Parts: sequence; structure tokens; C-alpha cells
Amino acid sequence: MASVAVPEWLNKGDNAWQMLSATLVALQGFPGLALFYAGAVTRKCALTSAFMALYAMAATMPCWALWAHNMAFGHRLLPFVGRPAPALAQDYMLTQALLPSTLHLHSNGEVETAAVAPLYPSASMVFFQWAFAGVTVGLVAGAVLGRLSVKAWMAFVPLWTTLSYTVGAYSIWGGGFLFHWGVMDYSGGYVVHLAAGVSGYTAAYWVGTRRKEEEEMTMAGGGNLVAMVAGAGILWMGWTGFNGGDPFSANTDSSVAVLNTHICATTSILAWVCCDIAVRGRPSVVGAVQGMITGLVCITPAAGLVQGWAALLMGVASGTLPCYTMNAAMSFKVDDTLGILHTHAVSGVLGGVLTGVFAHPTLCDMFLPEYIAIIRSTDDFDTSSVFAAFDKDGDGKVSASELRGCMAAALGEEVSEEEAAAILATADTDGDGLLDHHEFMRLSAAHQLQEPAEESLRCLREAFDMYAEEEETAVITPASLRRMLRRLGSEHQRLEMEECRAMICRFDLNGDGVLSFDEFRVMMLMA
Repeated sequence: MASVAVPEWLNKGDNAWQMLSATLVALQGFPGLALFYAGAVTRKCALTSAFMALYAMAATMPCWALWAHNMAFGHRLLPFVGRPAPALAQDYMLTQALLPSTLHLHSNGEVETAAVAPLYPSASMVFFQWAFAGVTVGLVAGAVLGRLSVKAWMAFVPLWTTLSYTVGAYSIWGGGFLFHWGVMDYSGGYVVHLAAGVSGYTAAYWVGTRRKEEEEMTMAGGGNLVAMVAGAGILWMGWTGFNGGDPFSANTDSSVAVLNTHICATTSILAWVCCDIAVRGRPSVVGAVQGMITGLVCITPAAGLVQGWAALLMGVASGTLPCYTMNAAMSFKVDDTLGILHTHAVSGVLGGVLTGVFAHPTLCDMFLPEYIAIIRSTDDFDTSSVFAAFDKDGDGKVSASELRGCMAAALGEEVSEEEAAAILATADTDGDGLLDHHEFMRLSAAHQLQEPAEESLRCLREAFDMYAEEEETAVITPASLRRMLRRLGSEHQRLEMEECRAMICRFDLNGDGVLSFDEFRVMMLMA
């Protein structure tokens, strides 16, 4: 039963998983990075290096809660950054989490897709995203260990979090211009690792090299390798929350993301070790750790978007290419202490590119089910070329007669003018009786250009009427869906309202919380 502490929209499983994921990510920053850095450098620098990781997590939280969270995930200020605002008030923390800038509007101002709204409170979202921000700025430190002063680091952390991290996070995740262009970065190949790698390398360039006597300091040359391996282990297991928490739900996609994470990481370890044997004649624990990191980074932008075999191939790539670039860059004058450019920036870009190669449409739909149907081509054909084929007169619009002629040729049977007009009307959002390219993409994604026959349409209508709330309203609500499913069998007797809302949400194309008949048809076509 709903209460103040347990509102109807709250999914307890999602909330528990999100808080656990946030905790796992935070453990990556401290003690994970602290142990890793302290063990990777000489004893002289160990305590300072550990403090830098601790301070990164601590200093990020006030910034995040006071202004940075809403700069990254709040209302739009500019196309690349949100409006600074605190995330501390009770009225904010207890409400359902919402990323308002992810609301996508059509050119005529109508809602195209609803804003991302996970089924847990904003407090959980702020906690989860703070952990990401703290770990990201902590990664930058890996390039300047052993020479950047503590005071300089104390000033750098809040400035970089505010001026750099929030820009990338908002642009891709929070509803900025890259999000609306369709850029997908599952857990931070660009937002986290490319940003940290490039920033760290730039900082290393300006800070300069270490003193002559310390210049040969490497992970294999000093410090406590056992502590380094222990820290690396925390980083590895913490990545379960890092990638598994990004669907914002404890669902099947999060399970795929977690499994792919470890497939890629383990494969990358083996690939790097093989490279060490081929080049140096023996395996190295340092190389194994570097391979682990590059594998984890490479799979980050793709974790829940690719199949297992793709994660395996990405592991091979991440265990070889960054190994090559790291060895090839030894002649460079920039003193990147732990090779952050290669383990994070190179691996992050590699993962982003391979995501585009291996991403599977079904998994993409699971990650962003409504938006992806609009921004991508369908599985079977390229909409640009098909649109050109339908647009016989080349005016940039498809009329009902053009649609009718091409459908008749494609289906091998006559299509009436009324049928063609009815099909066109389902995607004609501006009501001009024509389809522009954007509307054509919407039609392709929803209908696959295959309208059901009259008998199938009648059956669909009968099925829809069974689930609809009232005949005159002609919509399926969470309550009516739950009621009908409970009638269908005992296995549905314990079905919760939140589960019914989640079922509807996937195909609720206009974000009104219910299913119309057209949305029901899309659901049945995709089933």
C-alpha cells in the first residue's frame, strides 16, 4: 500500500539496485583508487597519492549537491550545460527522479518522447551521479602523481568538476545537444574516460616531468604492488555497479551490461599478458592490471548495447591497441605517470567506435526504448535510401499516392487510397497530409511498412478493447492492464502496479502514461 515513504511510483528493487550500484562506484574512488595509486608509486609519494583520491571524492560532493548535479542533469541553460541549482531540498530529494532535458520535442512543439524518469527518488539519482563525478576527477590524478602539489589539486577538483565534467555529462547523458543527436554512451566511455584521459594528459604536459631521480618511477619500479593489485581488484568489482547501474533499473539490460563488463575485462587481461610475453618474453602483473583497466574502459560505452561475442572481441582489441600505443609513446616528452591517456582516453575512444560497430538494435531499444525508435533506422533497411525511393517527385515529402505506389510494389498487392491515407496519418504529426523524412522514420520504426491485414487489424482491436479501461476512453491504463492480466492466470496475481507502468512505459510514445490503439499496435508488431 502506498505511503509517504513508499509512493506508488517507487520501485523498491530499482531503488535498492541503484543505491548499491552507487556504493560500488564510490568504493572505486575510495579506497579503490587510493590503494591503486599508493601501490603504484614510490613510498615517498604513496600517502600524497592516496590523499588525492580521497580528496577527489570528498570535494566533489558539496559541489555536486550545491550546483553541479543540475548543471549535468537539470533544466537546460545552454545546449551543452544545465542550469546551476542546489539538489538539497526535501521537496526535490523525495520526488521521483527526472532528467527534464531529455524530453524530446518535435519541430511543431509536440512531445516526441517523454523525459527519462526512473522509478526511484531524486536522492538516489544524485548519489549515483556524484559517485561517477568523484571517480572521474580521481582518474585525472593518475597522470600527475608524484609532482602535482596538494594545494593545486585541492583547487583543481571543484573547478574541473564544474567546468569540464558537467559539460560532457549534460551534453550526452543529461539531455544536451549530443543526446538529441542520438549519441549513445552507455556508462561513460566519452563522459568519463575520454574526458579524464585527455584532461590528465593535458595537465601532465603543463605540470612538467618529475625530477631526474624519480623519472624512472613506474608501477613496476617502486611502491607496493600487492596494494596496487588490491586496489585494482576493487576497481574491477566496482565496475559491476559502474555499468550495471546505468539503465537506471534492475532489469535484463543491466544483467547484460554486468556480464559483458566481465567478459571484456577478462579477455583484455589475457590479450595484454600475451602481448607482454610476445614483446618482453614474460608475463607481468602490471601488464595484467593495465589490460584489466583497458578492458573495463573499452566496454563502458557499450556494456548493455552489444552481445557477448562482441564484448569478447572488444576485449581482444582493448588488450592490444592500448598496449601498442603505450609502448609507442615512450619516446614522448609528456610524463603521464600511469599512462592515463592510453588506459582511459585511447580505450574510451576505441570502445565508443566499436559500440557503433557492434551495437544491437534490440539492446539499444532496451536502453532507451522510446527515443531509439525515432533516431535510428530500422533493422531491415536504411530509411534515407528508402525515403528517396518513395519520394518520386523529389520534393522532400511523401504523399499518400507515392506511399501507395511503393507499398503496392513492395508488398506485391494493391493498396487502396484509403489504406495509404490511413497509414500516412499515423505518422503525419503536422497534419499537412505529407510525410517529411523525420515523419517517415517514425512510420518505418513503428510499422515496418507492413500494416496488418483487415482480419489481423480486427483481432488487434478486439484484444485492445479487452485491456482498455473503458470503451469510450479507448486507452489501456496500468490499472486496466493489471486487472486483465490477473484474470488471465494465477501467475499474474501478484503483479504490482509499478510493473504494469513499466510495461506501458516502453511503448507509451507520447509520454501520457497510457496506451492508445496505435501504441498498442506498435507493441504487438514489436513483440
